[in-house]
Amino acid sequence: MARSVKVNELHIKIDDLKKVMAKNIQVVLENTASVEEILKVTAELEQESVIFRKRAVKTKRHMMVQHCSSWLRHWGLIAGIVVALVYFFAASICGPTFSRCSVQNDDERRW
Repeated sequence: MARSVKVNELHIKIDDLKKVMAKNIQVVLENTASVEEILKVTAELEQESVIFRKRAVKTKRHMMVQHCSSWLRHWGLIAGIVVALVYFFAASICGPTFSRCSVQNDDERRW
């Protein structure tokens, strides 16, 4: 009878071991499903990062164009004002058609 008790104990331990192994296999399968989900999300994030990078470059270029356009308008206005001031200064000395400052040949000069 002692032998049958030991056999029963071994069967109980084997059944416990089967339960533990079944639970471990289920955990491994759940982890595999979890890993597959993580890989799927990773692929989606990679695609989104490519789109984000393209949009960021496009936005950066757009902002640079706006900045340069603003800069050109600003300095163009300043250059226009400087040209106008130079013209008015020269016109006040030489006349609006610059007739008083034009170089004439000796034959054309009238004394």
